[in-house]
This record gives sequence, C-alpha cells and structure tokens, in this order.
Amino acid sequence: MKPIFKKHIRHHRAVELLQENSATTKLTPCLKPHLGTIQLREANGVHDYIKERTIKIGKYVVEERKTVRMIAKEFGVSKSTVHKDLTERLPEINPELANQVKKILDHHKSIRHLRGGEATRKKYSLHPQSEEEAKPVG
Repeated sequence: MKPIFKKHIRHHRAVELLQENSATTKLTPCLKPHLGTIQLREANGVHDYIKERTIKIGKYVVEERKTVRMIAKEFGVSKSTVHKDLTERLPEINPELANQVKKILDHHKSIRHLRGGEATRKKYSLHPQSEEEAKPVG
C-alpha cells in the first residue's frame, strides 16, 4: 500500500529506520489501513464549533422558517454544509430540535416545485417600466 498523506510517509519512514537500526528486534511494517483526514475527524466526533453552528442553524430554521439556501447565505457556509448539519449532525446532538427542523424541511421540499415555478416566472416576466423605456417615440 502506498502512503498518501505526509504523516503516513513519516510513519513508514520511521518504521524503516527502526528496522535498519535494530539488529536484535524484528519489526514489521504497519499493516493497518490508514484513514484519511476526513474519516479521522468523523471518527473522533464532531468539533465543538461545528456543534455550536449546527444548533444555531437548527434554532434559526425553527424561528425564521427560511430555506436552506437563504440560511447558507446568512451563515456564510455552503448549502451542502447547512443540509448536512441539519439532517445528519443535528439528530445526534439534539433529537428534539432535529424533529422540528425535519418538519420544516419536509414542508419546504413539498412546495419546492411551486417556488421553482415562481422564480422562473419572475425571471422571464416583462417589467412595465422597462417596456416604457423601449417604446419608440412618435
């Protein structure tokens, strides 16, 4: 297995040095599969700042009932992060709040086809003010 991360390269090099320097003890290289940095973070649990952000976002959704896109913009994180916080992390941290948030997200999901149609109508509608400017004089 080829080491991918710098820390794994250092680890394997340290094992090689120990093997070279110890004549009496036989050491074998590490045979455990290495975890990537993302897996290590998830294995160790969620960081405190992520827990705090998740709870803040959850309370904000219940109070304001805004969409994931609006919340992401206000909190300065991506839609994916907000969605992951609300659907995966929040149930582990605060199940009661997660149930309230789930009801709101399900409602948003049930009316998203209406929101999409409204946005398209606004995008392609002709504004009366712009029509007056475009009319020829005479």
